[in-house]
Amino acid sequence: MTGPAPAPLRVLVLGSGFRGGSRSVAALRRAGHDVVCGVMPGGPHQRSRHTVAPVRVPPTRTAEWVEAYCRTHDVDVVLPTTEDLTRALALAGDGLTVTVAGPDAAQYAALCDKAGLGATCARADVGHPRTYVDGAVPPGESLPLPAIVKTSGSGEDGDADFPVLLATTARDRDTRLAAMAAAGVGAVVQEVITGPAWVLHGVRDRDGHCPLAAALAVTTWPRDAGVSSVTRVMPGADALARTATPLLDAVDYVGPWCINGFERDGRLVVHDVNLRVAASVQAAIAAGLDVPVLGVAAAVGQTVAEDVPLRPVTYASLDGELRAAFAALRARDWREAARIGARAGAPATLRDPEPWDPWYVIATGRTALRRATRRVARRRH
Repeated sequence: MTGPAPAPLRVLVLGSGFRGGSRSVAALRRAGHDVVCGVMPGGPHQRSRHTVAPVRVPPTRTAEWVEAYCRTHDVDVVLPTTEDLTRALALAGDGLTVTVAGPDAAQYAALCDKAGLGATCARADVGHPRTYVDGAVPPGESLPLPAIVKTSGSGEDGDADFPVLLATTARDRDTRLAAMAAAGVGAVVQEVITGPAWVLHGVRDRDGHCPLAAALAVTTWPRDAGVSSVTRVMPGADALARTATPLLDAVDYVGPWCINGFERDGRLVVHDVNLRVAASVQAAIAAGLDVPVLGVAAAVGQTVAEDVPLRPVTYASLDGELRAAFAALRARDWREAARIGARAGAPATLRDPEPWDPWYVIATGRTALRRATRRVARRRH
């Protein structure tokens, strides 16, 4: 930020038990802000060592609750850190008067909605894979192969039941689409783009200043088509990263953001945009870009610096790498399991969540039990 240090704010962080939420709470408190933690009951991560006694956010009429809570508790700004909560506040429209470090309804539809992102990419001259939402295929076209099949709603629940799939045959693709349709989950079919995968973390203020950190994806989970699991912040990738930021200018977005894309011919082909802090935001924070703090500052009208000095950081999601390790062990691929352990355990690697956090251990155990129960139930049927 530029100018004198701003006065501390009272910030309501929603989804504060998740990786990005917990790290945001810690960052905001380090910056001197008064932070209230909010979680939605029923989620897999309700606590962390940074969020021991959160307030409970109702799963219905969420925006109304947020408005009333902020009014009665003198909250200056709200920072949603999960997709479901970000969408709920975005769609509230004029019914929400509190300042939110996130998108409005039009910005959400243009960038976060899978159906709107393609049109916005075309308008902003940003690359985007051929994408088909909920089976809508124009005349004369057909669904691609190989293809990425994923949920269209950008929410937490559907992604857990139907993780991203790389379909190499029409049978694999159509079987997954049929299962998603039967479950009432929207589907996206997207062409496969080959090339290095990147995760961009950043903030945009009202003057268009847009500091960012670009992280190269080393591995994903699932390995063939999943979300980034191990990333490496590359301070020298600014020019490549800024081939994607015209998307933010196109909708005049203000606040924290994350963009995912593939590198092709010196430009990024963008396949996902999240107008919130990412789950892996700690990679950017450790590299020198304090996305939660700058995102809140931008939301309340403060100016942020365009360029922030960065240092290289290697970041490992324990959630993703633990699943990869278990998969390798089930397949008796001892060499791969050893590689995963060595990479995640390297002294220079930033591990997230913190493995010694007791709340993380409890939440991970519960999630593993719930998934095992689902698998058993599916086999019985």
